Formats: sequence, C-alpha cells, structure tokens
Amino acid sequence: MRTIFFWLTLCLAAVAVTSATYAAQKRNISIGTGGVKGLYYPTGGHICSVVNEKRARHGIRCSADSVNEPSDDRGSISNLQNLRAGQLEFGIAQSVWHYHAYKGTTRFFKDNGPFRKLRSVFALHAQPVTLIVRRNAGIKSATDLQQKRVNIGPAGSGTRGGWNVLQSAFGWSRHDFKHQSDLRAGDAANALCRGEIDAMIYISSHPSALTKQVLTKCKAQLADISGPAIDRLVSQSSFYRPARILRGFYNNRKDVHTFGVGATLVTNADVPEDIVYNVVKSVFDDLAAFRKRHPMFVNLDPREMIKDSLTAPLHRGAKRYYAERGWIKAPELLVDNATNNPEVQTSAGNSAKQKTRRPADATEKRVALVIGNSKYQNVTALKNPKHDAKALSGVLESIGYEVELKQDLSGEGLRKALSRFARKASQADIAAIYFAGHGMEMNGENFLIPVDAQLSSDTDLEFEAVKLTSVMRAVGGAKKLRLIMLDACRDNPFAAKMQVASGATRAVTRGLARVEPAADNVLVAYAARAGTVAMDGAERHSPFAKALLEFLPQTDLEVRLLFGKVRDAVRRDTNNQQVPYTYGTLGGDELYIGSSQ
Repeated sequence: MRTIFFWLTLCLAAVAVTSATYAAQKRNISIGTGGVKGLYYPTGGHICSVVNEKRARHGIRCSADSVNEPSDDRGSISNLQNLRAGQLEFGIAQSVWHYHAYKGTTRFFKDNGPFRKLRSVFALHAQPVTLIVRRNAGIKSATDLQQKRVNIGPAGSGTRGGWNVLQSAFGWSRHDFKHQSDLRAGDAANALCRGEIDAMIYISSHPSALTKQVLTKCKAQLADISGPAIDRLVSQSSFYRPARILRGFYNNRKDVHTFGVGATLVTNADVPEDIVYNVVKSVFDDLAAFRKRHPMFVNLDPREMIKDSLTAPLHRGAKRYYAERGWIKAPELLVDNATNNPEVQTSAGNSAKQKTRRPADATEKRVALVIGNSKYQNVTALKNPKHDAKALSGVLESIGYEVELKQDLSGEGLRKALSRFARKASQADIAAIYFAGHGMEMNGENFLIPVDAQLSSDTDLEFEAVKLTSVMRAVGGAKKLRLIMLDACRDNPFAAKMQVASGATRAVTRGLARVEPAADNVLVAYAARAGTVAMDGAERHSPFAKALLEFLPQTDLEVRLLFGKVRDAVRRDTNNQQVPYTYGTLGGDELYIGSSQ
C-alpha cells in the first residue's frame, strides 16, 4: 500500500511539474498597433498570425492590440509610451516617432527623457511622402512645384512635417509658391478635384483607399519626389528611407520614386531574448508567404528590414537570428547597442560606441532675420543673394525659427529691420541673422552695404553703410546663442571706384576683417576667412549658402561641428580657393541651432 501511495505521489508531482513547465512556456505577448481602420492594426495582426502558427514550437501566444487613436501617427506615440511603461511587449511605430522616443525629444517624450531601453526588431513597409497632382498643372515631379498652389497639411501634422523636410531639402521658402493651404488629406483631395489646388502631399502606406479615390474620380496622377537633394536627405537621416509606389497599384504605369518614413516593430530591452528571437524567426523563416498576406508587404526585403529607419539599437534576440542567417556579423552580438544608424555604428569585429548626438530642445524660441541684397543700384547686381536668402529662410522655418525675410534693403530699410529684430531677439533663446550681399572693411571695421549705397568716397561708408557691430547688437539680447552668418565677402566693385579723402590714412579693402565678439555665446560665420574674397558661384546658390542649406537641417549637429562641415564642403566645392571661418566666444555647453520637430 505504501509503495502504491509513493508511486502515485511521484506521478502527481511529475504531472504538476510538467504542467507548470508547460504553463510557463505558454507565454502571452501583445503588439500595440493602431486604430482598427488604419494599417498598423492589420500589420500587427499578420505578425501575430505567423507567430501563433508556430505556437506549438515556441509556446508564445500573440495578440494585436488596437488603440483608440485617430491615426497610425498618434498610435505610434501611444505604443511607445505603453512600451516604456511595461504595458506592451512589442509595438508598431512610425520611424520618426521611434527616433524621437529613443532621443527623448518633442513634447510627447521630452518630459521622461530618452527611452534608452527601446530596441528595434525590424522595419516593415514604407510610408511614402506621396505627391498627387492635377494632370494639366504642368507638374511632372516635385521640382516643378514652385509657383503652384500646394496643400501642405495642417500645422503639427505628419504631412506638414514631411512638407517642411521636403521644402528644406530643395531650399524653398513659402515665397516660392503661389499659395499654400493647410487642409486635411480628405479635404485636400476634394479641393484637388475641384481645381482649387494644383498638388497635395500626404504620408501614407500603399495601396491607399484615399489615393485610389482621388486618382479614380479626378484628373490626377502621382509624381516623383526624387533627385540628388532627396538622396542626400535620406543618407543623412536615421528615420527616412527611399520608397516606391509600385506600378499598377493605381493608374501609374511605372514605379513612382519618393522617400518617406517607415513602420517599424519595436520592443523593450527587458523582453526576454528568446521571445524576440522567435517572433523574428516566425516572420523571416517564410518571408515569401508573409509578403502575400497584404499588398503593402510585397516590397519587404530582409536587407532593408534589418537596418532601414531603425534608430534604436537592435534587440539581442533579433541580432541572434540575423547572425544565424549571415545578415550581420556574429561579433555584433557581443554589443547590445550595435545599430545601423548615425547614432552608433559598428562594423565587423568593431564594437566601439560612438558619441551620441542630440537635436536642440524643441521648446526653445528661435527667431531669424534673413536678408538678400541683389539689386544694387549703383554697381552690377548680384544674382545669387535673392535665391540664397529665400532658400535659407525656408530651411530655418523648417527647423523651428520664426523667420523674417527681407530682400534688397536700402540703408534706411536695413537699419529699421535690425531695430525691429533686436526687440524679437531679446525674447528669444536663439537669434540668427543671415546676410547675403556686399560687405567691406575699412581700417579694421566691417560694413554691410545696402542696395542704394553710392560710396563715392571712403567717408561715405560711415553714413551709407551699416556697421557689423550694429548687426551684432541686434542679436545681443538672445539668451542662449547669438548667430550671424555673412555671405558678404564677395569681390566688391565699390572698393575699386571709391576715392580716399586727401591726407586720409584709412585703408578700404575688399573682404571683411576679423572680429572679436565681446559677449558670450556669439558666433559670427564668414563665407571666407578675414581678408579674403568669397565666390558668388556659377550655380543658383553661392558655395557658402549651398553648404548651409545642406547642413542646417541636420539638427543633431552641435554648432561647432555644423560649421566645421560647412567649411569642409565649401573648400571641396571651390578647390580650396575659399575657406569659411567662424569667430566668436562659445562656452563649454553643447549648442544646437535647430529642432527637427
């Protein structure tokens, strides 16, 4: 009897242990998606379906959680916040919000600081910046949008953010367009059909019901957003990626090339490695079958999925699978912060972590005065300043500045503009002035030349031109950074024709003299070092303006590094004939010029 009881007890214990082990293996995970009418919800559902099909192997049960948000854009923010709070194991997030959560930027994430435990799993489908145009509007691509009526989306929307980036990439400002409207996508579609606007942009996965509706009901077509400016934008960003809208999705007979953000699957570093590994394995082991689950998956490419739009480091479970497939080098598994983005780069056998860069605080108040003097009345006009000023105005607007653009200012106009701006600067954290036009030095003092100046003699400079010290005073009230950018070192025809008063010892020269700002955190950037002449350039923009347009949008560049890159770019562009120089008194704090949101 005792023997029977012993064996019964042993069997029951074994059953209990087996049941407990099985229960432990029946792990439940949730993927945060989006609203049920959006595209993130079915995306999460398809991922869970392939995970659940392999449940007998790995013991994981997956469910896709919808969120009560009006868009996938807002759903991304909610998912990232819940992931950080430990209420989700995975979430689908638009790459731009993926970026901001990891960095701790924008009003949605800055209060809690950087989400350093955020981990990337893989990238999903692209969400292209989509350009729809009227067929008879004369728009073949984005480069034809100038002087057209364009809908750029409501302020604060993802569409507006995409437009700001596009405008910055091409060096446009709002003055380059006949009209800009701020309608939501549905209302913009109706306005396009009625002929009230020529073009609209919005960000969407494809195929899209709204796009199909517009292209079916209206005389409209898709247009490319491509070219060197977009290639440069994508290469410099950790969350933008190239994108295509495939031929045949709508009435397009060929692929439409553009750029955009991407949907990404993210997790928390605390989620066990084997769970993440098995989720990844479930998708990638039969990626061909996964692609057939939805038309927006047809372009999925593992080479892009393991790197595109991924700002946060890869989770160790994901890296383990990718290493097994030979897609990444095994040594990368030893470093949990290895990632394929400008933040932290690793190569085979190299696990060194590079310094993290961050963008400026989006809550800072920034103001800018942008001046382009081209139409000089008493000497040959300059061709580039008007284009340079317009383009710089657009870039500064896109990175968070309240910009006042002025063209062809007289002496009185220049003085009044500086006086008004000084009042604005005193209420700002960062104040910036950009001047393109003629400048001159006399006895070590620098002057900016208005368009109505005659400058018949050296004595006229004091009365007809504006001293650089006045410009420096105009930004002096800013609390954090005072910035002056001068493309005013050009070969100046005034110097050759000016007469020096008899007996005078004043020396009038071309170019500008070195400056030594007395106040803290003042930076004066010359297009060419003191005593040398800058080029106007054979292109639409001067070499200095061209470099500023390239690097100002890179808001994670500290100001010293930013102008170092501007210097290097101008030197390359001019075969070392022109070397920009900065003068100033910057302290030990890191300073950033703009914000990406």
